[in-house]
Amino acid sequence: MKYKINYSGIFLDTKSSNLLKNWFKLKRKKDLLNNVAANVAVLKIFKRNIELHQISSMNIGSEVSLSVVGYYDKDDMQMVLCRATSGGKSVGNSFLKIVVSTNINSINLSNYKEDNFVECNGPDLFGIIGYIDSNKEVRLQLPD
Repeated sequence: MKYKINYSGIFLDTKSSNLLKNWFKLKRKKDLLNNVAANVAVLKIFKRNIELHQISSMNIGSEVSLSVVGYYDKDDMQMVLCRATSGGKSVGNSFLKIVVSTNINSINLSNYKEDNFVECNGPDLFGIIGYIDSNKEVRLQLPD
């Protein structure tokens, strides 16, 4: 059986999501932008349907710690740069990006390079590895 998945990522828990927004607002001493995006560190975007064994290899449901190490603040986008670990091992690429809030509808994270971020020591966050399915629903467990 094949599954249609838009992307996988680390989805912040509610406490971490609120902590991140409050920290960013205090750090920058200004309000967040209007359209708050989903607080997720994207791991992989899928351009085709995938099979169950591929989903199983993504460690869906694993808890992840994220450390904020940088921020980006422009007129249309506010985001942070993180390092992520689970069970003492790195998760994803060397750095992951989390959109805090934005005024734009479509975001291509690869357009925002690591050297555009201001280095900082930010909060420690927690999340769970999951995915967005074709119905745009967050799934934090393997499919039945």
